[in-house]
Amino acid sequence: MKNILSILIITIIATLSYSCGSDNGVETIKNSNDKDHSFELIQGNQWSYDIASGVARDSIDIEFASIASVGTPDNIGGKECFKVNDFRRAFKYTSFATADFAYTDKDGYYIYSDMTSGNVNSLYLFGDRWLKLIDFKNLNWDIVDTTTNIMVEGQEHEINISLSGKRLEVLDVYYKGKVYRGLKTELHMKSSSKNLVTFETVRVNNKTETISVAEIGIYQTKSYTPGNPVSYFSILTNEKLN
Repeated sequence: MKNILSILIITIIATLSYSCGSDNGVETIKNSNDKDHSFELIQGNQWSYDIASGVARDSIDIEFASIASVGTPDNIGGKECFKVNDFRRAFKYTSFATADFAYTDKDGYYIYSDMTSGNVNSLYLFGDRWLKLIDFKNLNWDIVDTTTNIMVEGQEHEINISLSGKRLEVLDVYYKGKVYRGLKTELHMKSSSKNLVTFETVRVNNKTETISVAEIGIYQTKSYTPGNPVSYFSILTNEKLN
């Protein structure tokens, strides 16, 4: 069961991304509307990330190089969306690839939770539904609160998961010699797993801070468990936008 819950901690990392740097001699890029933080998913767009862990961003251990790319369009539940492919080249382990369905609109960035997808991704525990992972307009938003039963090593577990989000701030983001206006948001995930045979209960409390940029897209995330000094980072290193 601890393996299942550990997946919850890194759920959002593969689909989200932040960076920092010096403000000396940089070109300032101002959003045409400082209140509009929406970005588009366009077929062929591609982002490269370093997936890392560490106590602080300047003392991290890079574990994966990830390439996320927007693939073919689709329609799920009446929503026009794209298949987003994520290929990871591991430095210490074997490489692997996953895929999710996603779309954006003026209100937010959404990922589809598919119980039949078979992805190595805990989003399927939320059931078949669209999840708003970034809200471009609201200060707070409730995403989902659900309970489901699953079998783990022959024993039934009752899992409760709640996911909510809030805006933290609008801030300057430095990337490749330019400064952009970024939107910093936080996802808060609380989960509990009760073994219905032994009645042992395990709880996980996880937060993921994300900065997105209207002109770029997902930029960097920092995911952590309160009280644990180690954080998990997804750091943008390059992009190819159509």
